[in-house]
Amino acid sequence: MSTRLTDNLPDEVLKAIEEVGLDKYGFDSSSYYLKDETEFQIETARESGLIVTSIKEAYRKGWLDNYLYTLVKPYVPPEKLQGGFFIRVPKGLKVSQPLTTCFLLTKDMEQYVANVIVVEEGASLDLFVGCSRVSYNIKGGKHLATTEVFVGKNASFTYSMIHMWAPDTEVYPRTGALVEENGKIAFNYASLREIRNLVSNPKIKLKANAEATVNNLIYLPKGAIDMGGVAELLGEGAKAKLISRMVVKDGHGITRGLIVASSPKVIGHIECDGMILSDKGKLTTLPGLEANYSDVQLTHEASIGKVSDEELEWLVAKGFTEEEALELIVKGFLDPASLDMPESIKLAFKEALGLSDKGYEKLMREGLL
Repeated sequence: MSTRLTDNLPDEVLKAIEEVGLDKYGFDSSSYYLKDETEFQIETARESGLIVTSIKEAYRKGWLDNYLYTLVKPYVPPEKLQGGFFIRVPKGLKVSQPLTTCFLLTKDMEQYVANVIVVEEGASLDLFVGCSRVSYNIKGGKHLATTEVFVGKNASFTYSMIHMWAPDTEVYPRTGALVEENGKIAFNYASLREIRNLVSNPKIKLKANAEATVNNLIYLPKGAIDMGGVAELLGEGAKAKLISRMVVKDGHGITRGLIVASSPKVIGHIECDGMILSDKGKLTTLPGLEANYSDVQLTHEASIGKVSDEELEWLVAKGFTEEEALELIVKGFLDPASLDMPESIKLAFKEALGLSDKGYEKLMREGLL
């Protein structure tokens, strides 16, 4: 009989997992979970050839020789890692259900993690990652993770993450990806709470006719977030789209993106849009384009604005309080409905953002937001 996550974990941890949306998947697929330094492997019916295991086990078996720390700089050597996962999808396998992983902090510590994902030629995988802090009464704590992704020819990989860290947590992920010819990769990210500091700037290398999409949705009431993405277009026909939407209240936010055309006949587009809610907040957008050939198409858009007084007054006139009206406007700005991501991921993001309540859905149906 397969192990259920609920058999192993206390109620407070399950609540944290619900917050980041992992419970919506029912844990029907293989899962990996790290609580501080304690690992849990959830084994269920596995599709033929699929490997989901801890980074420590993969290191012991010699599976990481051509992968670990080849795309990013390490925080610690492999023998000092506290956790992380290794996933390999064999050639041609289309994994039918999203895999789920979760990283939690329940005490003050520096959590060192390394993840490696290999999606071989013609294969496909959706991975949902949740990161959270169980106790908000504990001060401090750092999550320091490396993630390296290798997408083979004609393969596809979607990596979706929701962060729900505590206010005093610091998070510094290092992410690198290599996408072979005709491969596709998508990074979907949401951070919805105050955090002391978070810096993330995944770097993606794309070979001929490969495609990358990065979607960042961020609400920052306090603290600091520097969120971006870098796409290097290495082969003809490569395409990249980097989209960031950030709402800042009293914190300091930076949205950035860089697309480098290192080959002719490539296409890239960046959107960095922000909304600032108070004079205590600060928001910076930094889109960048670099062309090393003349025959390329690179574009960017960037904007920072405030909440429209007219829209706020209109909603108040409809019976909402000013606080409720402001919340609805922010939700509309962050709504992933128009973004290029799987419907299941849109649903998880909508629920995390509170976009599934009836009042918001009614206004959207009527075209009022």
